Amino acid sequence: MTLLGMVYFMFTAQILAQDRDTTQVDPDVESVLEDANDAEGIQEGLLETLTELQENPLEINSASAAELAQIPYLGAVLAQAIVSYRDINGPFNSIPELRNVPGVSAEILLNIRPYITIGEVLETRRKTPPKYPLVPSFQTITQGMRYDVIQRASRRLDVGPGYDPEKTGTRYLGSPYRMVTRLKATYRRNVSIALTADKDPGEAFQWNPNQKTFGYDYLAGHLAIRNMGRIRSLVIGDFVTAFGQGVAQWRGSGFGKGTETTRSIIRRGGGILPYSSTDENRFFRGIGATIALSPAFNLSAFGSIRNRDASVSPDSLSDEEREVFSIYDTGYHRTESELEKKGTLNEKTLGGALEWKYKKGMVGATGYYVLFDQPFAAKDNAYQYFAFTGKETTQFSLYFNQTIGKIYGFGELSRDGDGTLGGLGGVFFRMSPGVETLVLVRNFAPEFNSLYGYAFGERAGETNNEKGIYTGLKIRLNRNWIASAYFDQFEFPWLRYNIYRPTKGYEALVKVDYQPRRWLRSYVQFKTETKEEATKIAIGRNQLLPGVAPQNRQTARLHLEYDFSKTLRTRTRLDVSHYQFENEPSAFGFLMYQDARWIATPKVQMDVRFAVFQTDNYDARVYSFENDALYVLSNPSFSGMGQRAYVLLKCSPLSGIDLWLKYGATRYEHRKTVSSGLDEVAGNRLRDVNVQIRWRF
Repeated sequence: MTLLGMVYFMFTAQILAQDRDTTQVDPDVESVLEDANDAEGIQEGLLETLTELQENPLEINSASAAELAQIPYLGAVLAQAIVSYRDINGPFNSIPELRNVPGVSAEILLNIRPYITIGEVLETRRKTPPKYPLVPSFQTITQGMRYDVIQRASRRLDVGPGYDPEKTGTRYLGSPYRMVTRLKATYRRNVSIALTADKDPGEAFQWNPNQKTFGYDYLAGHLAIRNMGRIRSLVIGDFVTAFGQGVAQWRGSGFGKGTETTRSIIRRGGGILPYSSTDENRFFRGIGATIALSPAFNLSAFGSIRNRDASVSPDSLSDEEREVFSIYDTGYHRTESELEKKGTLNEKTLGGALEWKYKKGMVGATGYYVLFDQPFAAKDNAYQYFAFTGKETTQFSLYFNQTIGKIYGFGELSRDGDGTLGGLGGVFFRMSPGVETLVLVRNFAPEFNSLYGYAFGERAGETNNEKGIYTGLKIRLNRNWIASAYFDQFEFPWLRYNIYRPTKGYEALVKVDYQPRRWLRSYVQFKTETKEEATKIAIGRNQLLPGVAPQNRQTARLHLEYDFSKTLRTRTRLDVSHYQFENEPSAFGFLMYQDARWIATPKVQMDVRFAVFQTDNYDARVYSFENDALYVLSNPSFSGMGQRAYVLLKCSPLSGIDLWLKYGATRYEHRKTVSSGLDEVAGNRLRDVNVQIRWRF
């Protein structure tokens, strides 16, 4: 059967299946994560935020705009609209009443439903709520605490020579298992006590305080209080900060360029937030608090002392001679050389923020001072000419958002320690009930250094050496059809890694959704990106000059979801990719998969997938999110030719006990080895298993 024939068969077989009128509300986490920034730490943080929101939904009559902005499909614009409507008209009497808020469509209400709840309706509609959240008694908190214990073990069954104890030279010091333990105690959304312990594959499980290893290689935890009296947030332990649009400070979750082309890109920082993720880099360690000086003014302050992994000068040198060459941010400590970098750089940070909230918007200021125990060395590479040097720096930023009728304006301007400015700003406009557009302008000079920034841009996490204009558009054509598009034009005024010229490029996406029923959804999507990359230009006989040439990437997607019943959901997808660079031959690739979710009983759920892929080379690779256990992010890439299949079983054998079991296998055609280096495996397959158990009481 041809590829097109297979696609036609799967699509028509689903459309001709039995009809039905209802479906359960199930959060589509996969599509949300696909719209997140590219960095895994950001996606993992977003996954934890979504999980917490699902398990502890926001109460729509008391949640702030910053809290509501964390919900996918709402963003800062609709979050502010909901709070403004609530301030003017009084508390909501029911969740469907959110439809009265301008911009909240039936589709949006359905998508946000898993993340919101409503408390007891006030006795009178116009009853004035208290200025500050009520403080429950200590007895109420202790009696209402909920406890979670999670243990996960996963590994690749096919391992390389790095795990061979007889191997000479560099090898992994530990087992191929990844072990994660999570302990958490919570009282609603007000109190949380958490501890996360993680050992990556290849890391040794040992007690070695000299190497800052205490059994598990990595530990994170906190004690947090939120929304109790004047305390908006108080975190002792590990936390993240998210202020403004992320130019100066953003270590929380966020969205980049994706299929939600307008609202999700605009940010509304949640301030100081507790942290217990397994990402080992994007957090502070110390104490942070946000206090309500009045219902309109919030004051935040934090202090952090932590050790970072870095490549530094040898210990044999004096303190005056030692320097930092680079931050090591993989989080891996599997070999002797990786362990040598662990915790070698001490980082002290003091910072804070002041925010004034009013009915139609907010104005804020944030800043910090950071001191390292060793100076960052000046770099020899030309592309790193403007990189941060020295032991200390400061950052200060002003940000705002403002609603004027159907227009929502936002922006942030930041100044680094050397006086260089960087910032972004934009306007969101709801032209009619079914049409909305966004224009965002950003400008980060090559000299601009933001150590904790993570603003919107072409390069996730690098808030410097970039300027551009982004335009997004979303149109509801009719009840069943929605069209979305964006065009982003960007420029890098200075050099990038291995590129010896300033460069520029553009990226565009068009997506059309068709949803005739709640239980039937399909879309087509096309994306193209052209960016200048390094090449060699012949200028004479046997003479080559470094230059740049346009690199083109295109992807197309066809996607269909169908709910046969409340217990059976299917998902079919075809991704096609194309890569072209200068005079090299074009490279093509595709991935096609079939998913099915079967809820056999309220306590047993099974997800299965079978995928086939083929790419001409790695440049034409394709990506695909996978369902996995709670808090687990899985987003593998595929190149070459082969098949991928997995089975994920979730069951609740006893009250309070949840169990996840996953087995996956990838088979490559025409290959004798898979992977490379210490992970190279003889043969043509890779298998993986994941087991997780959660006890809630």
